[in-house]
Amino acid sequence: MLTHGPRQCGKTTLAQIVGQEKGYRYYSFDNIVILDEVQKAPEIFSALKMAIDRDRRPGRFILTGSVNVLCVPKLSDSLAGRMEIVPLFPLAQCEMESSKPRFLDGLFSGKFKMQGFDRLGGELIERVLKGGYPVPQKRATWKQRRNWYRGYVETLVQRDIYDLAHLSTFDVIPKLLALVAGHTARLPNFSELAGPIELSRPTIRHYVNLLEKIFLIDFLQPWHSNQIKRLVKSPKLHIGDTGRAGALVGLNTDDLFKKQGSLRSVVGDLCLW
Repeated sequence: MLTHGPRQCGKTTLAQIVGQEKGYRYYSFDNIVILDEVQKAPEIFSALKMAIDRDRRPGRFILTGSVNVLCVPKLSDSLAGRMEIVPLFPLAQCEMESSKPRFLDGLFSGKFKMQGFDRLGGELIERVLKGGYPVPQKRATWKQRRNWYRGYVETLVQRDIYDLAHLSTFDVIPKLLALVAGHTARLPNFSELAGPIELSRPTIRHYVNLLEKIFLIDFLQPWHSNQIKRLVKSPKLHIGDTGRAGALVGLNTDDLFKKQGSLRSVVGDLCLW
């Protein structure tokens, strides 16, 4: 089983918790059984294929990766048919509250009941701009959280994108990310993204694909009861975490709280809920 998702979203912690219960040994390729950060050693996949073919019992290996390992250029084998991929995202609100989510189950079962709740007001803004990564939850101020998110993005751009593409310059990527954050939850318009940074549409598409591979952006497929219509409709482009999106566009709790009239649209654009 491969668990992949953005850095610092909890993949290693989750794998260690599950692995300890089953008596797994832990190995990390970040430092060079649980195999952590497997994109650092793509040649291991050939050895895994041989081991799995000798013993087809499922669940003998847990792998984690902060890059979509199927897109790593030097990947020796895709383990097609031998590996289950489980994407992991930052924490949801219910996970931070240690409660079980019931909204979607109730909605689709037809048993959802309308009920009143107190308005969250400033607390809603605080929750949105904190996002779902574990570390920012412990930061006392929005400035500390913003600085963490910005440093997080800068590290990923300079580290993981270089591993994937060996770009000669990285100054365009943060600008592109900020533009995407301003367009989050909308249909992608590559011409609109290309204009401000004076790059061609094919180049922007290439950079967007790189950002998707390291889980900094996501494409959300549309929901439709008709499967055929769902397949042909265009996906929306998202920054997959509201805290990261807020930091990229420079939003803070004070400014948002003052903009009561536009709060609904701003929060709606940032949220995936």
